[in-house]
Amino acid sequence: MGRRLVAVIVLICFSGCVTGCSWTATIGRTDGLDNDAEVDHSDADAVYLRDRNDRIHRIERASIRTIDHPGNVEMLIGAITVGLGGWAYASSNNRDEEAPGFIIMGSIGLALILWGMIRYIPSLRAAWAFQTADPPVKMVPPGVYPPPPAAYPPPLPGPAPSRQVAPPPPASPAQPQPQPQPEDEQPEVVPGAT
Repeated sequence: MGRRLVAVIVLICFSGCVTGCSWTATIGRTDGLDNDAEVDHSDADAVYLRDRNDRIHRIERASIRTIDHPGNVEMLIGAITVGLGGWAYASSNNRDEEAPGFIIMGSIGLALILWGMIRYIPSLRAAWAFQTADPPVKMVPPGVYPPPPAAYPPPLPGPAPSRQVAPPPPASPAQPQPQPQPEDEQPEVVPGAT
């Protein structure tokens, strides 16, 4: 029952993508509504889109936020389908019964991957020059100064650093001076010492 449900969902997705998916990329804009158009070519400064009337429109780098190429969803669904088919086949006890289901799911998944790649790769190649170029350095107009760089945050409070006191310098060698004798002490007199 579960494998049949997965197969029905895949068939619905596959039929919807074949009839409803287009060749247009979605260009996310910074200055207006997003554009859905085919990417014709690009350069480092702009992307050139082809509209329904076969006219080319240039969109500047500053106006483009993102580019979503067509076909990536189909490639993802196809890879999931092949993975689910392989998992169902590998986890089955009776592989002879599962072989036709695996072949059907695998071929549908591979067809979705191929269909997505047919649309994704040309769109990616057309926008390659734009997406791989380094954005230009923004020049500051004369008279306008950029803001100063952010100041470093103050240091976090912590324990106060210990202060080490330097030992006193050694005394310089000087001539010894006689020690004064205390006043209450008298010299000792020895009789007959002279």
